[in-house]
Amino acid sequence: MSSPEKRTSKKKKKEPSPNPSLPDDFLLSCFARISTLYYPSLSLVSKSFRSLLTSPELYKVRSLSDHTECCLYVCIQFFSDLGPTWYTLCRKPDQTKSSSSSSEYVLAKVPILNSPRASFTGLVSVGPNIYNINSGPVSILNCRSHTWSEGPSMRDDLYSLSASVVDEKIYVIGRWRELEGLVGLPELTSESSVRLADHGGKMAVLVSQNLSFYSRFSHKKVIWCGEISLERRNGGCEIWGKVEWFDHVLTVPAGCHVVKVLGVTV
Repeated sequence: MSSPEKRTSKKKKKEPSPNPSLPDDFLLSCFARISTLYYPSLSLVSKSFRSLLTSPELYKVRSLSDHTECCLYVCIQFFSDLGPTWYTLCRKPDQTKSSSSSSEYVLAKVPILNSPRASFTGLVSVGPNIYNINSGPVSILNCRSHTWSEGPSMRDDLYSLSASVVDEKIYVIGRWRELEGLVGLPELTSESSVRLADHGGKMAVLVSQNLSFYSRFSHKKVIWCGEISLERRNGGCEIWGKVEWFDHVLTVPAGCHVVKVLGVTV
């Protein structure tokens, strides 16, 4: 006759995990249907999630299933670094319904190695790539793999130029027109720095402001980001803007410089 201890040990069998691993193909199909605004939060779930979210296969699935979207990338030059640091706009991971009064967006740091120095005039984006144009070889950042590659050198040097890309066409800005409306944007001061970008047919605006303007004891700079929808009125003679949202997204040392914000299709 067996003892109670032995009978108990025989019954203890290893049960299957209630959450078995899902196939990578299935996860890629799910991730492709989720906005890239949530990718930084999803990457915190596990190493396997983080690996899939940075894989080239994911963006192939997004492209084939027609789930590409415009994602904002921000280039910030820190005074102590040789090259700039790159950020992307995303949703806050702790956002809940009860915190509707707080900011919903934040800038998340993108792990990009060996970024070359960049200037406002030399950065443009086409499709999933950001082009860093200077007097030497053109550097190309693939925003799907977050890696740099080298392109051909420019034949002519660029001096005074403000270039942007809309619908895969490069536009050189020679003059500006006043934008009407814009209810909801804070009043800008002489200390404010403003950067604009095409964001899927709307205009993204990034405003940075030294807090020393409000308090001489502060050594921080705050960065806000917003999205503005555009509308032509009076036969196209006027352009009106409606502020869709405007949030505080990052705080950095006062010596940092926002180089540029770009819309990238991924």
